[in-house]
Amino acid sequence: MNIMNFCSNGRSGRNLKNEERLIKILVADLEDLNSYISELMAAIPLAVYTVNAAGIIIDGNEALAELTGHPLEELLGESSHKLFAEEAEAKNIERETAEKGYVTERELTAFTKGGEKIPVCISTRARVNDSGTMSYVTCLTDITEHKQTEEKLREFYELERKERIKLEREEEQRLQFINALAHEIKTPLTSIVASGGLLLEELKGEAQSPRVRLVENIISATNKLEARLSELLDIAKMGSLSFKLNLELLDIRPLLQKVASELLPVATEQGQSLTVDIPLSVPMVKADGQRLEQVLLNLLTNAIKFTGEGGKIQLRLTRKGNELVVEVKDNGPGITKEEQTRIFKPYYRIEADRQRFSGLGLGLALSKQLMELHGGKIWVQSGLGKGSTFAFSLPIAEPEENATRPHPERRASNLSNGESS
Repeated sequence: MNIMNFCSNGRSGRNLKNEERLIKILVADLEDLNSYISELMAAIPLAVYTVNAAGIIIDGNEALAELTGHPLEELLGESSHKLFAEEAEAKNIERETAEKGYVTERELTAFTKGGEKIPVCISTRARVNDSGTMSYVTCLTDITEHKQTEEKLREFYELERKERIKLEREEEQRLQFINALAHEIKTPLTSIVASGGLLLEELKGEAQSPRVRLVENIISATNKLEARLSELLDIAKMGSLSFKLNLELLDIRPLLQKVASELLPVATEQGQSLTVDIPLSVPMVKADGQRLEQVLLNLLTNAIKFTGEGGKIQLRLTRKGNELVVEVKDNGPGITKEEQTRIFKPYYRIEADRQRFSGLGLGLALSKQLMELHGGKIWVQSGLGKGSTFAFSLPIAEPEENATRPHPERRASNLSNGESS
């Protein structure tokens, strides 16, 4: 019996020593963990602190002390709400954290010990320990530089807005001046043309008279001057931010036929043939009819002007995918590859044509701008001695806007001056 008691007592002593060793190991591990956490907190560049359920700071790192200017020992045991100018909002964030478990990236203003205000971004997360006690781990980020950048951006945006308004006003004044100047110039030009017409009526019986030729020259030169003035006015308008197209749902077939009919006598006078190849039915487009007419007049007039006597000109309308394509084809002298790259630039004119034909070289540049404003494009295919084909495309209107109509293979009768296409 004594031996058994002795053995039993011996085992109890060994167990106690084992438990003591385990406790020492656990304490050492906890001390290492606390040391690691302290080192980690110190290494974090952001201000981090922990508050208890009452909002009292129970732990923090040196970054918090640097941010606020308070030594860490002064902060421990103090209310975290008093760190902020918006104390009520800080309490609301704490309540929201208790409900949701976290709150991220809220902006507050922190006080420093010297009374300075620092904009900060606060993120906090709730933590419940084994005993059910809640605490909050909070991170503060100094966003002073971010706020300064925001303020500079606001200043730049405001400056840009004021400059834009100023430029728009100046642009409006410039256009008003150009319009007024154009009107002042066009008024006497119109009077000159009208007077010249009346004078020609008076000279009907003098068909070969030098006086008739002089009057005709005056009328012709005045019409050219008015055309150049209109081109310059259009260029000025299209450079304006306020320029807008008058878009509407449009069937462009009548427009093509109208322009071709108007220019047919001019082509006939030059001994040229003008044929039109247009389907009986095509989808509608959204376009400014007046501006499209301006582009088509320019292309057809150029074809008549630059194609020699007896030349052939064709106006053709086709559908390619989701676009309508209008082509003006001639069998004139053609254009070199190099000139094709510059022909749509303002004021550019082909060297060989400068002596023979008047003009500012604005027609194709205007046409290009107008087609791009329509969401289309304009181009040329040509070669020396092979004639030229100028073409432009227009997007077909959306299906819900476009009436469903048959698209027969038959073509409309060719408009021509006695020659078949």
